Amino acid sequence: MQAKNFYTIDMRIISLAPFLTELCASYDKADRLVAVTLDCDCPDESIAELPRISISGKGTTPVGRFLGVDDIRLKQIIDLKPDIILSSVRSEDPFYVPVDVKEDLAHSVGPSVKLFNFYPATLEEVYQTLDRVGRALSVAEKGKDLENRLKAQVMAWCDSFYERMKNKKVSFISSIRPLRLASLWIPDMIRLASARSQEIGAREDQQIEWSELVHYQPDVIVVALREKPLNESLAAFKELEHMTGWDAIPAVKRGEVVFASGKGYFYRPTSRLIDSMGILVSAIAGLESGYITERDSFRRLRWAELQRHRI
Repeated sequence: MQAKNFYTIDMRIISLAPFLTELCASYDKADRLVAVTLDCDCPDESIAELPRISISGKGTTPVGRFLGVDDIRLKQIIDLKPDIILSSVRSEDPFYVPVDVKEDLAHSVGPSVKLFNFYPATLEEVYQTLDRVGRALSVAEKGKDLENRLKAQVMAWCDSFYERMKNKKVSFISSIRPLRLASLWIPDMIRLASARSQEIGAREDQQIEWSELVHYQPDVIVVALREKPLNESLAAFKELEHMTGWDAIPAVKRGEVVFASGKGYFYRPTSRLIDSMGILVSAIAGLESGYITERDSFRRLRWAELQRHRI
């Protein structure tokens, strides 16, 4: 008789990153969450009453230093008696947890608690994260299913609209002040669409001068400000249109500037990357909102120009 995994009986999960909280919900484990961070916002109804843990402090123990929690927050974690802690700590190895942290965790919380770290920086690492989170939560089939659905949908769109996207130069703006280009897996998504990304990919968004973007002469510009909703990305138009050389950029002359939400989309490796890729493909291929995305999921430059007084 096969032994039953004790995690499936009464799993207690602490999630220390918004995307991990969202994945718990996608994998039907939101009801097992016992604490999340201050920044976690999805799903609202499942986490509204949960304790919130700040990860801005500096710890004095290996676990505290690794997670970025002070002694008070670490005690809060210990008192919650978790079975699983999901973290997202920056590391060259996206899934690395130091040995001394594991030992300290076993000593302070208990030998059965498991700490998993996920810090993907490439699209391939995103795929691995979706799979590994599923396995960590004892729902490997759900993780693999989400990974496969994302891959299949992305490839279907990229194949269907290849001729409309190939070799287009794309600038993806994640911040206006300072001006930054989105990094992590977003350049991978652009290249998968057979287009060329101004940013080659790194673990942090690249700060550039406006003259560099003008010199690049992008065919497509996507403005999705990190952790900002669509209306705030749209508001960037008023500043961009006054920048030197704005009207001379090919993307501007052709109306191929797209404004989208960066809150929950693009920057989180969750199921919403499928929707994010739909917006990106639409931007590069010149598709209208509602064709392969939800209607009004993004706005094009012409709309922003006409609605300037309302932005």
